[in-house]
Amino acid sequence: MAIITKTEVAKLYLATFGRPLDSEGLEYWTNTGAFAPDLGTDITTMEGLAASFAVQTEFTDAYPDTMTTTEFVTAIYNNLLDRAPDAEGLAYWVNNIDTGVDSQDSFILIFIGGAQDSEDGNDLSLVQNRAEVALELATTSTLTADEARDSSITTIINSINGESTPATIAAAKADVKVATIDLKIAADDGD
Repeated sequence: MAIITKTEVAKLYLATFGRPLDSEGLEYWTNTGAFAPDLGTDITTMEGLAASFAVQTEFTDAYPDTMTTTEFVTAIYNNLLDRAPDAEGLAYWVNNIDTGVDSQDSFILIFIGGAQDSEDGNDLSLVQNRAEVALELATTSTLTADEARDSSITTIINSINGESTPATIAAAKADVKVATIDLKIAADDGD
C-alpha cells in the first residue's frame, strides 16, 4: 500500500481548491485508510485521492459543468502557480482533457508533478514553499475549511513564491498562525 504524504495532500489542496488544507481535511485524507465508503473510492493512492476530491462539493461548486475546459485549466494554473497558462500548455491540456486522455483530476496530479524550476520561473520551489507553509498551518492549528478559504489566510499563502527565503517562509508561517487566531477571536466575538 502506498503512503500518501501530508505534503502531497497539501499540494493537492493548493492546486485543486486554491487554498491551504484545513486541519480536519489533513486528518481525514491522511488517516481514512484504504477505502472511503462514503466516497466509493480507494484513497490509498494519489490518483484515488484526486478522484475523491473531484466529487467533493467544494470541487463541483468551484468547477461546475458549465465551466469550459479552458477555464478549468486556467483556474488550476492560477491556483498552483499564480499565473495563467502559456498558449502551448493551455492547448495541450485542454486537448488532453477534452479527448479523454486525462481527466480533470489526473490533470491536476500530473500538473503538480510536472512543476519544475527553470530560467522561466521557479514553479517547483513555489509549490514546495506554499505547501510547507500550508502544512505547518494545518498541523499546528485547528484551522477549519472556512477559515482556510478566508482571504487573510490565502493572501499570506499566496505571498510565498519560488524565490522565498527560509526567513520569509518562517515569517509567513508565523503570519498565518496569527491570522488564524484573529479568525478564531472574531468568530468567538460573533457568538
